[in-house]
Amino acid sequence: MRSVPIFKFLPELESQWISLIDKATPVYQLKKFSSDFNHSKLYVKREDLTSELYGGNKVRNLEFLLGQAKYRGADNILSLAPLGSNFVAALAAQAQKVEIPVKCYHFEPHLSEQMIKHAYYSKAVGAQLKTYRGGYLPSLFQSTLHFSSDVLFNHQNSFVMPTGGSSLSGAMGHVNAFLEMLEQVEQDEIPCPDYLVVGAGTCGTIAGLLAAKILTNHPVNIVGVRCVDKIICNKWNISRLCNQVLTSLGSDRRIKFSEINLVDNGAVKYGQADGDAVNLMKSISHSEGISLDTTYTTKVVSYLTKLMSRADLKNANFLYWHTFSNVAMSGVLKDIRLLNSPTSTDSMQLSVLLK
Repeated sequence: MRSVPIFKFLPELESQWISLIDKATPVYQLKKFSSDFNHSKLYVKREDLTSELYGGNKVRNLEFLLGQAKYRGADNILSLAPLGSNFVAALAAQAQKVEIPVKCYHFEPHLSEQMIKHAYYSKAVGAQLKTYRGGYLPSLFQSTLHFSSDVLFNHQNSFVMPTGGSSLSGAMGHVNAFLEMLEQVEQDEIPCPDYLVVGAGTCGTIAGLLAAKILTNHPVNIVGVRCVDKIICNKWNISRLCNQVLTSLGSDRRIKFSEINLVDNGAVKYGQADGDAVNLMKSISHSEGISLDTTYTTKVVSYLTKLMSRADLKNANFLYWHTFSNVAMSGVLKDIRLLNSPTSTDSMQLSVLLK
């Protein structure tokens, strides 16, 4: 049976939590991929395998967030996100287990094939998508305006899902994931990592991991690779959320900016790959059977290869925190006709968007 170690710290959390993950996500050595960089101490935690339905790191958030929605008796779930969000795909899939409808207000980012497939998947598994066009800033303004209006006036018994699931409650899932990893180290499944390398977007995952590191006084160096714009992913947002988690868990410690290792791996554009991403994706898929994505994980693994190539880190144990679920990319929806024609001028159905 899966261990949920965070309840040892806050047993009252269990009443507003639902189980979406059957067992601990596996950890093991990436022998073939790391050999290309003459580094023998690379390990992975497969957060993509949190759920067979739709996995990834966001399922950690949703165990607490959907648990809250169910506990409060919400009639529906509302969220604001970029079109093609991986989180919305996870939310749409997992919300079926609590039988609460999902409605998402989308603004228009730079679209990639991956994001289009995520949007199709979200629609296919039952989410209602309202997409606003006109470019990034105009669509962000419109979607935020309509989302806020509906929250205030039209949906009095709604559960407002934070963007990316990144909130105090959502970050608790990643505290639990870190504690789970420590149990796996104690059971000798992997050695104790010197560096834990993870993607950073809306900051919930890295904030939870950092809070758990501080809570347990663990020496691992957590490196967050920034994958989205600085206005969203920055040390201030990480520290704010991390300190909220520490306060909630009863710790008197507070994280300092100097304790947050947030790095850029070149210019960052949401949803777009950088550098030699295609070859990197092919390499790790062929050698380890791991699927990377263009929004987050190619950027993380690209930075990780640079760390592995450093002479001063030759003997360091690296743990790659793999977060991407490839369910929506696997082609399972290719024969499903998903979409109807647009129903209003302020709602752009994907059938129009993807023409």
